[in-house]
Amino acid sequence: MLAKRCFLCGHKMLENGLCSNVECIRSTTVPGTAVAEALAAEKEAENTETQGK
Repeated sequence: MLAKRCFLCGHKMLENGLCSNVECIRSTTVPGTAVAEALAAEKEAENTETQGK
């Protein structure tokens, strides 16, 4: 299977749809999108798990 690549810089894309190049504009989420909301929910779930221990 071919790895998806960023159309701006050519680096590989992560599973969450963001660019793996930290200097690329596509490596950050846009507030209000489904990806941003999913990442926020994932972080919140991790925080509740670590606080419960």
